Amino acid sequence: MEQVEFDCKSCGACCAFKWSWPVFKRDRSDAINIPNEMVRTDYPLMKTENNQCVALDGKVGESVCCKIYNDRPNSCRKFEPGSDLCKEARKKLLT
Repeated sequence: MEQVEFDCKSCGACCAFKWSWPVFKRDRSDAINIPNEMVRTDYPLMKTENNQCVALDGKVGESVCCKIYNDRPNSCRKFEPGSDLCKEARKKLLT
């Protein structure tokens, strides 16, 4: 089977394909540098704008980076390049 390379720095689909990204209480204590303005107050979620995480900078499919990469939530840390969810996001946004 051929190994596929997933270049996350030119993709960003995982951060831009749904309205909700969880930020749990443990994330807030572990990642204390997540700015309050990036976290919703009605739910424990990262804020989004047009279904894109507000911490995502750049243009999806071209060049992106996370403004809070070192302090990103656990759900982001655990997201695996090449996973089924990754492929779903890429299919939805990049095809």
